[in-house]
Amino acid sequence: MDQPFERLARGSFFLILSNLINSIVGALFWIVLARLVDAHAIGQTMTIFAYTAVVIAFTTNGFQLMLSRYIAEYNARGLNVGRSLSMLTLMLSAGINVAAGVTMTVVAHYTQPYDTEFTQLLILASMLYIPTQGTVVVLQGAYQGLHMTKYVVLTTATFQAVRLGSAVALLSFTGGSDAIVVSFVLASIIASAMSIIMLIRATGRSTHRPSGREVLSLLGFSGYNYLASGMNIARNQVGVMVLASQSMQYSAFYGISSLIAQVIGSILVSIAGMMLPTAREEIEKGNRERVNALANTALRIALVLNGFMLVLLMVEPRIVLSIIAPSYADAVGTLRMLAVAYTLNSIGTVMNSLLNAADRARLVAIKDATSSALSIALTPLLVLALAMGMDGAAYALLIGSMLNLIISIVLVRRIGFTIRVSVARPALALVASVAFGHLMLYYIATALVTLIVTLAIYALASFSIRAITGREISSIIRSITGYGGKH
Repeated sequence: MDQPFERLARGSFFLILSNLINSIVGALFWIVLARLVDAHAIGQTMTIFAYTAVVIAFTTNGFQLMLSRYIAEYNARGLNVGRSLSMLTLMLSAGINVAAGVTMTVVAHYTQPYDTEFTQLLILASMLYIPTQGTVVVLQGAYQGLHMTKYVVLTTATFQAVRLGSAVALLSFTGGSDAIVVSFVLASIIASAMSIIMLIRATGRSTHRPSGREVLSLLGFSGYNYLASGMNIARNQVGVMVLASQSMQYSAFYGISSLIAQVIGSILVSIAGMMLPTAREEIEKGNRERVNALANTALRIALVLNGFMLVLLMVEPRIVLSIIAPSYADAVGTLRMLAVAYTLNSIGTVMNSLLNAADRARLVAIKDATSSALSIALTPLLVLALAMGMDGAAYALLIGSMLNLIISIVLVRRIGFTIRVSVARPALALVASVAFGHLMLYYIATALVTLIVTLAIYALASFSIRAITGREISSIIRSITGYGGKH
């Protein structure tokens, strides 16, 4: 395999590791909380951070993608802008996030949604969590552009450890949503400080400072991605918000299911995170055909790896939900639909990286805004008007995700990239193994044995139809174990 593949594999490995830490420790966090507090407290907390997630997406995610893309582009030109561009972006982001936090505080104070405790906790999260978490998100983009994704792992691990430890400690004194919200805030403050310190220590003095015209170009790119990211997060969180108007318990069930389903797309999202800087570097060097081959190979391999987790949730999601608490098993059907929806959205995220790398940020914004708007509009209609509850929110997300994928494929082909037929091979292996798993579960009715056999069949099917090859696995392992530089 060529050098771009090795860079992509190494960087993606650390992002996948970061996502696994987020998923495993994050799951442990909510499992522990489900045993310490009631579903109302969890639902209230999830609703609060659904609002903050939407705000952070609109105020921060565009800067994250901008740093990832342009640091890589300047590196390809031999110009070191890592520290100067990151610090400039950080100052802009901090000002925007503080303003957003103040705005949310004023709105929460005068509207007082749900109850007084909710309002107070939303104000706390707005003033402290939004600015500090915004810092963490922005600098993750810098680390991706610099191919230093190991620092993303360190930041993620710190956040998760502090959040879990402080939540358990605080809940021993007070048993409500306030302890959970404070744990988020403490973890975010520490992680943001750590991110800044690591950036300063890991980067040398910049050899180039972007001119005013260059900065305006960077901000234009960020603006389109602000719209795309903001709409995507709003699409993901609107189900929690709408269900909260009915029942905090339903909001908790749906929110937990969403967190589990997002794990399914973590490998694809990690690939997308490194695809943008890697593809941009190669396009800047004139290697467009290499980017096309790289994207197809990476997408196919990611879908195969992603499939192992998807098999688990498509065959018997009850096993996962019952670990949290028996009552959460009510969301079995919802979780299946969310797993498919997040997988489709994650494929779209990989294609977004290609579009952004090819200077098509405007197309990304139009595509994501359109598909997300459809999901957002359908959610209250299906949940409230048609009284479909959690399943209605999942259907709305799934429909928007399907539209997003269709538009993504059309746009990628329009700018000269091709999605090869081989990318569909993992889907064939997945459908066949899931169908077998359901038949086996129906006749044998032993969930654990069924899952083990189904996963084995999926692995054999993937190799037999060459959805992934032994040579590709060996190349990935060599790329990761051969790590010895700045990555």
